[in-house]
Amino acid sequence: RVVLATDGYGIGSLRGGTGTTSSAWRITLRPAAATPCAAISYGQGCGPSLMVVQDPTLGPQGFRATLDDPARPSAAWLVAGGQRLVLPLPPSCDLLNDAVVIAPWPIDAQGHAELALVPTSGQVFALQLQAATFANGLRLSNGFEFACR
Repeated sequence: RVVLATDGYGIGSLRGGTGTTSSAWRITLRPAAATPCAAISYGQGCGPSLMVVQDPTLGPQGFRATLDDPARPSAAWLVAGGQRLVLPLPPSCDLLNDAVVIAPWPIDAQGHAELALVPTSGQVFALQLQAATFANGLRLSNGFEFACR
């Protein structure tokens, strides 16, 4: 016999036993804690694609940033800032943050790069991310806001 009981707040338990014997088991079910961090895409790029997604292999607050550029550039940079903006750059790209930090980002021969984002529990911040590559001119990705509350 198996019984599922809930307390009305999303916490429940499964209880069961082996019939008339005294052995029994109980498994408590709780909803997963909400991740206090989020990644939100914004703006348009002019070439490479930037994705930031939650990655459970990096822990409960772990995210992975992935850059893909079909032009297969030889170099990439991570452009990080503290606020969103739209600054048109020639010929037709927009810088989407205030570019406080520009750091080299290793990219492979297929135009793919990855970066783990693992904030310490309890940190509160908002960071704007964009990727830049150079293949027949400057190419900028869409933007991502990575924020922990």
